[in-house]
Amino acid sequence: MVRWWVVVGCAAVAVVACTPAGSPVTSPTTTGATTSATAATGSTDVTSASPTTMAPYPTDVPAAARAHDVAGAEAFVSYWLQQLSYSWTTPASPVVSRLCLPTSKSCAAYEQTAAELVRDGQHYSGPPATALSVVALTTEGVMRVLVRYRQEPRSVLDREGKVVEKVGQADGRLEFALERGADGWLVGLIREVKDST
Repeated sequence: MVRWWVVVGCAAVAVVACTPAGSPVTSPTTTGATTSATAATGSTDVTSASPTTMAPYPTDVPAAARAHDVAGAEAFVSYWLQQLSYSWTTPASPVVSRLCLPTSKSCAAYEQTAAELVRDGQHYSGPPATALSVVALTTEGVMRVLVRYRQEPRSVLDREGKVVEKVGQADGRLEFALERGADGWLVGLIREVKDST
């Protein structure tokens, strides 16, 4: 089983954020061999071999998610999760890369999953995960946002609505490392957080 934020070869991962009212927002996940986000995205290596140019910052990012404070970081990650959910359930690409540093391997992996869903004509049957909490912490000048989530049991469907894969329920945690951009926050890294027990 693949966890919500974990990206594997040709499969997608589920993501969902809560709206201010607490209702889930759709996003993807799949079954198959589990690969940790750390291995998939290189948790200690935020940059890729060759930097790419930065796309203009999206104008649809809510004002609350642009604020360079703890509340703004939390709102930004919730917005990012909603965008990832949209890109995997619609499917659509590129979506989340607009909200990331061009050197972020984590974001590139999620965007690649969305592109594969578009290419293969697949999407998720319903909200694949629910964000249980989104909490920002500032550590030595770096804004980190911790997300606790529940991956919901869902199906990945093809163009005809046939089930391609089944996704089981699982709980997990992610850590986002954010950087301040001129117009708002940008994701530099996303990694899975393992329990220390």
